[in-house]
Amino acid sequence: MNRETCIFNYTKKCTDCGECEICDLNTNKKCDNCGECLQREGIDTQAIKIDEIKEDKNFVDKEALKKVLKEDEEELESSKKFEQDLENEILQDAELLKDYDENFKEQGLYAIENVDGVQIEYIEDVDGLSELMEDESRLKKVAYEEFPGLIKIRENK
Repeated sequence: MNRETCIFNYTKKCTDCGECEICDLNTNKKCDNCGECLQREGIDTQAIKIDEIKEDKNFVDKEALKKVLKEDEEELESSKKFEQDLENEILQDAELLKDYDENFKEQGLYAIENVDGVQIEYIEDVDGLSELMEDESRLKKVAYEEFPGLIKIRENK
């Protein structure tokens, strides 16, 4: 029964033997607090004053449980709707980016040539330049790296 002290001997600690749960009228039955044993002894069970009702710690109110369940279901639906909206937004952004990329390709804006007077030539397009890039000592004589990835040809003096 999980008590602190035994109800038959208050000097002993409860050992959960189960003896206090046996019905006084039928030893094969577990006590269900019907009160028949008290009535047979002449005790008026309706006259017994109850100080307090000890609530079960594991007791859950059905209405509170339904309310929490409903809130969880609403939150789940909201989460699903948010995920769907996010997925749609990502698809729209991807479509816009694809259109943007296609527009750039059509207009030739990927090549920065002749913008503000800057002329860009790619290494592969200049004969012998890729071999020169591999030989660092020769490269340092004719070019310098302004910053990582940008190599400029030295001007003739």
